[in-house]
Amino acid sequence: MSYRIYRSLGLSLLLCIGGLAAKAQETLTLRQAIDEALRQSPQAAIAHADNSDAKAAATMARTQLLPQLNFTEDISRGNDPVYAFGTRLRQRQFTQADFALNALNFPQPIGNFSSRFSGSWMAFDSFKTQREIRRADLFRKSASSSAKAVDQQIVLRVVQAYQSVLYAQRKVAVAQHEQETVAALRSSIEERVKAGLAVESDRMSALVNEAARKEELIAAEGDLELAWDELSEAMGATDLKASELKPIEPHRFPQQPLEEELATATKARPDLRAKSS
Repeated sequence: MSYRIYRSLGLSLLLCIGGLAAKAQETLTLRQAIDEALRQSPQAAIAHADNSDAKAAATMARTQLLPQLNFTEDISRGNDPVYAFGTRLRQRQFTQADFALNALNFPQPIGNFSSRFSGSWMAFDSFKTQREIRRADLFRKSASSSAKAVDQQIVLRVVQAYQSVLYAQRKVAVAQHEQETVAALRSSIEERVKAGLAVESDRMSALVNEAARKEELIAAEGDLELAWDELSEAMGATDLKASELKPIEPHRFPQQPLEEELATATKARPDLRAKSS
């Protein structure tokens, strides 16, 4: 029985370790990078907060056209002669004994509780409310377009940084392949020099070529580290570690005349719409 329990625990532990290893080896996709950037960006948070405020302001502006209903409650208690006299009279509790001089000058404390409903409905205000509603709607549209423009700028930065990492990784791979090739070529030339089939200058040329390829590899690795830093900054992830990136899938865009594309961009770009609102 105990053997089965230990075996089950061992299998569970192996499955957990395998799951963690598989998760650690997951590749970073462009969609994940964009979602992380939009979630971490303070500029996007501020822009969307302004958009929410603008929507709320537009909604509040329309409430001025609706009937207004107010409800108030008042609780009071005191022995001031004027207050006590008026309160008893208002409550219809005034009696003949209340006309006594001692009762008028030194009344007993009395409390009062009142509830009141009031309503109003604006009939005409020289179109002031309509102008405020229009102003609030324009501000809401501008804030919405500004929020979309901020999101697009963040997405563009992430896409450019993501593509730079892919390009830098390919550049490092090419540089490593070239270094392996020149190393093999240099080894072959050294064998030929020993056999008397090549001169010493050929070996020196091979060494110079190999050193140049090493320098290119070091430069490519530096560019890769810089590209990772740019992607980390674009995503807002300070703890981003170098990993495998999923290649960007090609996308076919419809080809239209330049004039139509410019007209579409003028109408659809949120930054231009925010300025024109």
